[in-house]
Amino acid sequence: MLTLSEYRSLDAMALALGVRNRDFTNEEVTTCAIEQAEKVNPILNAINIECYDSALDQARLFDANPELLKQSRVAGLPFLIKDLAAVKGLPTTSGSRLYKDYLPLHNSNIVQTYLNAGLVVLGKTNTPECGLTLTTEPIANGVTRNPWNIKYSTGGSSGGAGAAVAG
Repeated sequence: MLTLSEYRSLDAMALALGVRNRDFTNEEVTTCAIEQAEKVNPILNAINIECYDSALDQARLFDANPELLKQSRVAGLPFLIKDLAAVKGLPTTSGSRLYKDYLPLHNSNIVQTYLNAGLVVLGKTNTPECGLTLTTEPIANGVTRNPWNIKYSTGGSSGGAGAAVAG
């Protein structure tokens, strides 16, 4: 069974190889990703939209159908998407109160590419309003904190993504 400590020590390619070698399952990888997110996100505010239940369902689907792993080298791995990209059925706020209720009817091209590769959407990461400012401090979703010093915010339109990875 994959432990959170082991999960944190592995990169995406090592996780994918571990799944293919049956050292652990996609469900275990996704469970660890969720545990880590639930541990750090209350402090960092890196993830503003969670879809953990559907991510676990997708991970179980990959475990039950190992032929799906042939989609790509990263198929079945959990993945966070910046909240500027449209994911069908998930809110896309773009860090703005104006878009707080926006539910896209389709995936953006880049999201569709990720899904075609078999990546499992775990949630969406915080971003400054419309990705336009130098720090991730949107009024709509709150400040994303720097994991190395929570007195600071994170920078750029990928501040939530950066904090999620570093946290």
